[in-house]
Amino acid sequence: MKYKILAVDDNPINIKLLRRALVDSNYELFTASSGQEALTLAAEHRPDLVLLDVIMPGMDGYEVCRRLQENEQTSHTQVIFLSAKNESVDKARGLALGAIDYLTKPFDVLEINARIRNHLKVNDRNIQLIRKVQELEARLEQKNNSDESDTAAKSLKKLLEKIEPEKISVNTKRFKLHALVQNPKKPASALFYSHPVQEDGLFSFAFSGLDRDYPTAMLKLLMQKYLQGFAAGSGTEDYTLSALTGLVNGLMDVFPDDVFDVAYTFILSYLDFSRKQALFFTMHQNTPIWFQPDARWKVLEGDKLPIDSEYATMIKAVRTNLPEKGMLFQYQNGLQKLPQILFEENTLSQFKHYWKEPAKWLEFLREQLPNPQDDRLMAAVSLV
Repeated sequence: MKYKILAVDDNPINIKLLRRALVDSNYELFTASSGQEALTLAAEHRPDLVLLDVIMPGMDGYEVCRRLQENEQTSHTQVIFLSAKNESVDKARGLALGAIDYLTKPFDVLEINARIRNHLKVNDRNIQLIRKVQELEARLEQKNNSDESDTAAKSLKKLLEKIEPEKISVNTKRFKLHALVQNPKKPASALFYSHPVQEDGLFSFAFSGLDRDYPTAMLKLLMQKYLQGFAAGSGTEDYTLSALTGLVNGLMDVFPDDVFDVAYTFILSYLDFSRKQALFFTMHQNTPIWFQPDARWKVLEGDKLPIDSEYATMIKAVRTNLPEKGMLFQYQNGLQKLPQILFEENTLSQFKHYWKEPAKWLEFLREQLPNPQDDRLMAAVSLV
């Protein structure tokens, strides 16, 4: 598949430089010398990425970006601003309009190629999955008219009933992670995704849908692919408050609830073991619990952080310190609260034997919890 890239700059020399820089058989490059021409070409070719100059006569890059976002046909197009202006306020304005990056001129050929590859890689997983689902849905609508649509219906159902691993384990020198995802009936409504960041960090996302239905299963699968794309192109420097806020904004923008009509909760986390700190972004969920080795426990409340997001009323961001030893524990079952049995003496007394072994602790808990047919998610991280 070729990626469509639209380069927009009123200076023909800059256009020539971009043509030379982006010599790649996987790229199909279009160019425009004005804002209006850029909008026309974007509507015609639906580019995957727009390299957009900020300062142009007539319609500037900011206005072009705003119009791309407002047009339903181009609203999901990624924009990278290119500008000689290197002020923080200019970068902030561009990112606030929905751009994914801001590069200053004169640009470095290696850097711009690396940035483009990373952004396309992240978006590619999402685009391909969305196209696949849309294709299967289109066939499904014709179910009563052809045998082919019967096959499409089965393919769509198989895709949405994809079985995720029930148990997830990661062991490193710094930590042990174990997660149990219980989806007794299909389609599944719970998801846990984790990605170790070298040896010093752990990125994770826990999703819990309030309904067990196919829209929830579809959204869950799409979000997982989106996060996998982000993690694949990210290093330790990409897990800052600003970067993770951008990721959360992207999730909410790409998967709006008014389109999918799905009610859900989530916790997005980054644990930095070298700094002994954790960042949590929660939507309709509490931050995790910390168990001390002696079974004393507390909610990891930390400091509530202001975030640059239109979803700030829905999303809570918290930074907290991680103790030296113990276990982080999180539990999700829709909007239900933590089960009371977790805090009873006969349960806590067993924790002293399990705090270094999250897998054994979660297996023990699963046997104690009521309502075995409920969808639920449990994850535990022990610092060793």
